[in-house]
Amino acid sequence: MDESTPRQRRSERTRQSILQVALELVIEKGLNKLSLREIARRADYSPAGLYEYFGGKNEIVEALVCDASDRFFAHLNRIPKTLPVEDYLVELGMAYIEFAHLNPDHFMLMFTHYQALPVVSLDDFVPEGDSNAYGLLMDAVQRAIDAGLFPVRPDYGKVGMTYSLWSLVHGLAILQATYLRQFKWDFPTSDRHAIRTFIDGLSQ
Repeated sequence: MDESTPRQRRSERTRQSILQVALELVIEKGLNKLSLREIARRADYSPAGLYEYFGGKNEIVEALVCDASDRFFAHLNRIPKTLPVEDYLVELGMAYIEFAHLNPDHFMLMFTHYQALPVVSLDDFVPEGDSNAYGLLMDAVQRAIDAGLFPVRPDYGKVGMTYSLWSLVHGLAILQATYLRQFKWDFPTSDRHAIRTFIDGLSQ
């Protein structure tokens, strides 16, 4: 049950309206040309008034990226974890690519704007927060290892497998969201074969 006050609901509607305008401007002009003045003009709001809702342009961009990330995680998290792990990995990969098809602008925003991370080994990288797509994939790879499906090699373990699977599906997704965006073809059948073949290779 929504326990927010009418004022809070109005404030949230205004905030979402500002974000929608900002996203439309990012789509039209690119992230580098986004400006508070243009957002305010499009939203029929004063530039100073935007500071009631956001601390500046960077905060608006971060809110857009967080919203895109939440949508992305929700889309991936619909895949039932009760599936056999090899089927779960295939469907997770297909959902990843599907999100890029259905939400190309949100997808590109997530991967063209990111916070600088500390320079650490990928072995030491632990995703922050519960809504993390990389964490979903890493957990699934661990399940496959625990089940004996993916044998661990001295130079190729959970991190390497996770990175490889991520690279495969992300490469397919980014191609179809950009260069191949206007092409008509049975991409899903090819994608499914590619992911399944890769998983079969990891299991050998």
